[in-house]
Amino acid sequence: MTSTTKKNSIQAQLQDAQARSLLFIRPGFLIRRLHQIHSSLFAEATRAFDVTPVQYSLLTALSDHGEMDQNTLAMEIGLERTTVAEVLPRLEARELIVRRQSAEDRRVKQVKLSREGASLVKRITESAQRAHDRTIEGLPEAERDQFLLRLVRLVEANNELDMAPLRLRRRRLKIPQRRAARQCVAHALPGLRSGWASSNTFNHQDQLTLQSRTSSLCVARQEGAGQDSGQELSFVGV
Repeated sequence: MTSTTKKNSIQAQLQDAQARSLLFIRPGFLIRRLHQIHSSLFAEATRAFDVTPVQYSLLTALSDHGEMDQNTLAMEIGLERTTVAEVLPRLEARELIVRRQSAEDRRVKQVKLSREGASLVKRITESAQRAHDRTIEGLPEAERDQFLLRLVRLVEANNELDMAPLRLRRRRLKIPQRRAARQCVAHALPGLRSGWASSNTFNHQDQLTLQSRTSSLCVARQEGAGQDSGQELSFVGV
């Protein structure tokens, strides 16, 4: 099949889809609808554990990365701090997590999995994965990895546009790129901090958020200048 023929075939399939529903030409609608379907599948697969997808994300982040403050935890799963602050008390009431005040800043709360929480993560993992698998089982097996990669590209390409960007781990930069990224952060952070503080009460949590976003943008800039760096993955922080 030539590229032109393939393109015409795709256009014909899209037209057929549009005939079934005008909403099928809207990526945002399709993503929302697929999320609704996944949420139903997740609820069915994990009914015995009484855990929502957001709660499962929080628990697995703590399982993977250990104790962290609430702000960092929010960034680990791409949620606003206020949403995380509302969910954590429910998990704490079920004794799935333990929260304590930070020794460095008593306004900051540290969070970690309890023994019961760690046990739940192990027990729910297979059921949760079954829901994820069922979400994309309508695609031919050969296309599923491609679909996931395309979703990853879209999320990464637009991550910083959201009010609560996901904390990404990127390829480790070469030494000159790391130095340039540090210089970028050192140059940009004071001005951004001043602009933020002029209209908001600037606290320790805000400092963590601002530094993470600034670091992410500076590292992404350096990656764009050196995408051939085939090093291991590491945290964004510089």
